[in-house]
Amino acid sequence: MLVQGRCASPPASIPLLANGGRSLSQRPGMGRHAVLFIPGIRAQIRREIVAQLDSFSPPACRCRTSTATLTIHMHPVVVAVLIDVCQRYGIRSVRLPREPLGQALRYDRRHLLRKLFEAMSFNSLSRWATPRLERAGLRHPDSHVRSAPDRPRGGGLSCFAVLAELPEGVSGIYCHPALIDDEARRWRPTDYESEQELAALTSPRVREAIDAAGIELITYRDL
Repeated sequence: MLVQGRCASPPASIPLLANGGRSLSQRPGMGRHAVLFIPGIRAQIRREIVAQLDSFSPPACRCRTSTATLTIHMHPVVVAVLIDVCQRYGIRSVRLPREPLGQALRYDRRHLLRKLFEAMSFNSLSRWATPRLERAGLRHPDSHVRSAPDRPRGGGLSCFAVLAELPEGVSGIYCHPALIDDEARRWRPTDYESEQELAALTSPRVREAIDAAGIELITYRDL
């Protein structure tokens, strides 16, 4: 996490990332990526990533995969740091964001221009990062799809449709489940359906659909 969260490093040691107090920057859109080209920021990125990984203690809680808020971990500057840090900490896998645009629009057709831009930029960043991550021995799912609530709003995809359309191979399904409290409201967009997604993840009907489809549930450590 390099944006929209609490920093693990002393804010004074990462002034290009911190936003005052103990908070990381909340720069929107291209701003969050452009800032990563500022000279000298690579050392601060490494300092913050290492501090976050060191917070996983005892060893039984060791981090097994790497991802980041707003997919900022696919930025070329961050990828270079991650490859080195992941090897040091024994992290073996990375989330590659490459959600099919068609599915994203069927899930929710709002914010069309933003989703078009994200599809182009994230897919391009993932294509750039893939060979570099694979040369470093970092694994990733074959595909990346968005989960959905059991009963979506506006006639969008349900989690049952997402499961039914999974391609062959290993699919990474991402979502933002939570019981919303004041802390969650501080960081999450208002249009997230976090509680509905949590209900879908814990639904016996969804588990029955998974079993009926012959889908094997694994984690990143199984890659």
